[in-house]
Amino acid sequence: MKTQQSINAQGRFLRQHAGTTLLEVLLAIVVFAVGMMALIKLQGNLARSSTDANQRTVAASVAEEIIEDLRAFQRLSIDPDNPAVAAYAGIVDTDPPLTRTRGNVVYTVDIEVTDQYFMPDGQTVTDAVSDLPAGRDTTFSDFKVLELTVNWGALPFQVDNKGAENTLGSGSITLSSIIPSLSGLGSAQIAANDDGLPGTPPVAYTPGLLPDIVAISLGDSKFKESTTPEPDVIRRDELVESWWDVVTYSQDQSLNANFLRREEFLAVSCDCELRAATTGAQGGLRPTVWEGTEYSAAEFVQKPFGVSASNQNSQFCDICCRDHHDGGSSDGLNQYNPWRASGDYHTGGGSFAGDHKHYGRDNKGELTLADKNGDDYVEACRMVRKDGFMRVAHDLRQQALYGFPADYLDESAEADEYSAYVTAAAMAYVDEVPTCTDAASCSDYSGPIPPNSEPEWPLVGDVSGPGIPGSFPASTPEAPTTLPTATGAATQQLRSRGNYIDFLSPKTREAIDCLNGSTTTPKGVECNLPGISSVLEVIPFFDVQLTFLNRWSVADALGSVAVSNDPVADGNSHSRGVARKRANGPFGVSDVIIGSHSGNLGLTATDPIDLDYNSELAFYDVYVDVPDPAGGDPGDPDDPGPPGITASGSFLTNVNGFKVANVAVAGVNALCQRPTDVEWSCTIQNPALPATLTLSNLTKGGSSYYACTSSSDVSVVSSGPGTAIYTLPTAASINGITFTIQAAICP
Repeated sequence: MKTQQSINAQGRFLRQHAGTTLLEVLLAIVVFAVGMMALIKLQGNLARSSTDANQRTVAASVAEEIIEDLRAFQRLSIDPDNPAVAAYAGIVDTDPPLTRTRGNVVYTVDIEVTDQYFMPDGQTVTDAVSDLPAGRDTTFSDFKVLELTVNWGALPFQVDNKGAENTLGSGSITLSSIIPSLSGLGSAQIAANDDGLPGTPPVAYTPGLLPDIVAISLGDSKFKESTTPEPDVIRRDELVESWWDVVTYSQDQSLNANFLRREEFLAVSCDCELRAATTGAQGGLRPTVWEGTEYSAAEFVQKPFGVSASNQNSQFCDICCRDHHDGGSSDGLNQYNPWRASGDYHTGGGSFAGDHKHYGRDNKGELTLADKNGDDYVEACRMVRKDGFMRVAHDLRQQALYGFPADYLDESAEADEYSAYVTAAAMAYVDEVPTCTDAASCSDYSGPIPPNSEPEWPLVGDVSGPGIPGSFPASTPEAPTTLPTATGAATQQLRSRGNYIDFLSPKTREAIDCLNGSTTTPKGVECNLPGISSVLEVIPFFDVQLTFLNRWSVADALGSVAVSNDPVADGNSHSRGVARKRANGPFGVSDVIIGSHSGNLGLTATDPIDLDYNSELAFYDVYVDVPDPAGGDPGDPDDPGPPGITASGSFLTNVNGFKVANVAVAGVNALCQRPTDVEWSCTIQNPALPATLTLSNLTKGGSSYYACTSSSDVSVVSSGPGTAIYTLPTAASINGITFTIQAAICP
């Protein structure tokens, strides 16, 4: 019995156990099926979420791309002649929305733009022009706030491989950004040039001090002034860099000044080597040209070019030598000096056709034409900083030279009358240039009008108006300055200034004509010239102090006055234009002559570079009186002596790279002067006594040279390193004789 019960119990156990296993299998199948369906749904959701995330990423990328495109504008206002050029004024609400397609998905972008303006505190902002102070220029906002909404529609989504499809949902994101009214390129320019643009926060500026720096009034409380050029002698008495800035600023009644614009200039002299224009040759840039509100970016073209011929040149000679070539262009816009005579250009075809002529020096020191590939030549350039780089601009054109006694321009009233003259002369000069009324006539104006001739800069007395002087002090012998001075000083630092104006490009001429005819306030609104309120702001003129770069001499070397004329040194550390009573000289009025080269050489104070040197010299007379303390008649001598005899001549050099402009000349029993960079004259005080002439500064890069003479009437006393001494001709032979002294490697 026990055995049967046991067997039955085991069977029941087995039957019960078998039923439980089947149920669990069924439940497991159900759970698995549900899990698989959940997993399939999860996979679909993951795919949807991944695609949605990808679309949002792409949408954000589209928005950022559009923002960067808008941020890369090239100008403030829209150019009506070229509206495709991106402009700050063109950043406006979108209507219709923009569209972009990425991966078969179409994204639409709505942009809302709000213009914002800085309040006077420079911290808070407003979008309401009415909140701004009266007179604030609101032509352009200080920055724009952009709100971009990017939308995308439904996207087909394949569920299985049988073609069943569903759709992923649409989406939308919104991004905000700020775009200032100064472009990225403009920021780089400010970093390099300190140039401000309309709509930017004000930058404080400290105007220069009289009498060296004179503020020229442009109207509407705006002024332009030039810093004093400071020469940097790259190699002793040879190659020179001179730097100066022209700054435009505004000034309120409280004399608080804000910076508006800066042009940074450089004049440099170089030794170069010529390269012919050939197919595939390097070429160079056209001139960088003033176009009303800024200097243009020059075009690179194939043309004759040059390379720096010395490793001791200025670093800027690479650009000066390369670019200062006209390259066959016959219009003034692309010629470095549009008023050169026609004979100053290569003609008849060939590698240099149309280029202005360049000159080197032969073994006698004479200028010789460089007309073959590889020829050496001498060069001088005016350069301006553009987009952070120094570029070769049109040659300097000094239209007027003036000299003044030490006490003129010390007072603001005197500076005001000088400013009134300069601006009146600039306006009168511009009025002489024909007006271009349409595209064709403006294009015609790109050449000289009339050919090879330039308008005259009106002299003092030729223009009239409120505050304009009839003449400047000490400009006539009847009204001289005096020594000693009113304060008792035995010497007087005479001063000189030059008025310069650039070639008027067609765009500049158009801007001038528009502003002259404008009836809006400010005038620039109508003429699409943001921030401009006066025609004087677009005329490319400036006034600069030239005291330490001009040559100073006295008409009568035996007269009452002597004047300093030292060789040019770094940072204007030399003396020029200091007048003093000549020891043992007579009393009376002396004519002090100021000499200046009207082109680039006037700012480099170096030797001639072409055959037109003498024709480009300008002179001005300042009269200085040394009264007789005993009350004698004017001209009574302090220590009478025999009349003087003058010997004169010129300097040459046959040493490559050596400059004679700053050779120092002195005499024993001879009063010596350097009226120009290449001339000398010595007046013998007493022909009955021996007279000698001493030349010094005969050095080049640390090497010493000597001076030879082509005249047999001059006897060599001694020649040492860097110095040469000569006995001048006798009285019988010196009258009327001029001769050449040649800085050279003497045989």
